[in-house]
Amino acid sequence: MTNHVHLLLSADRTESAGELMKALGQRYVQYVNRTYQRSGTLWEGRFRSCLIQEEDYLLACQRYIELNPVRAGMVAHPAEYRWSSYGVNAQGEANALVKPHSLYVALGLDNAGRQMAYRELFRDELESSLVDDIRRATNGNFALGNERLDGWGLSRTERISASQMGELLIAAFHSPVMPEFISSLPIAGVDGTMKSRFKETLVAGRAHMKTGTLNEVATIAGYLLDHKTRRNVVVFFINHAQAANARTALDTLIRWVYERA
Repeated sequence: MTNHVHLLLSADRTESAGELMKALGQRYVQYVNRTYQRSGTLWEGRFRSCLIQEEDYLLACQRYIELNPVRAGMVAHPAEYRWSSYGVNAQGEANALVKPHSLYVALGLDNAGRQMAYRELFRDELESSLVDDIRRATNGNFALGNERLDGWGLSRTERISASQMGELLIAAFHSPVMPEFISSLPIAGVDGTMKSRFKETLVAGRAHMKTGTLNEVATIAGYLLDHKTRRNVVVFFINHAQAANARTALDTLIRWVYERA
């Protein structure tokens, strides 16, 4: 934007973001003053910031930032704005300042697939309520997210069958929030609760799934690309005294689906 800049950062240390903004406030101001033969401060007041709950809001914040010039009437499409990361995320342009987040990487199996899925996110505008939430969090310097710690947690008071879960996953796949939903699921052999499963197998990187456990209960559900690159919905619920020992059986079933589907 002409009067402000948005940065979306994933810090490797707690203090990294603050150190970056301090350096930016010093070195960049010095550069501008030297280049344009000016003096004094450049920024108006302290920068505004908020923490983001990654799985639910990171991609939404990327869209918010890249759609900002469109909302301001500066361009008709985010690809037209020169100082945007849209060209990197949606069109594969090179930019050393932009590093893909794991949620973005999870949008597809390769760069072309990710870029296509990312472009699909821009078919619809962000909901006005979400735009308001992002602005309130940024201006108020509070976290952007929801109150849940694990919205996939199992419960003994709530009931859903395997077939109902399958129908829910199919509906989610055909919904407008499909890319964000799938990217929020752990990737087999890569991250989250699936990081240690299917390593060095053909399933690694091809399944987005969530696991759940209770006493005498074990579950796994999500999406799997089989050996023919067809997407399958997979749901396994085990209710048994030996459910805690079911991991090998569940993993074998998932490999069978990959090979035989």
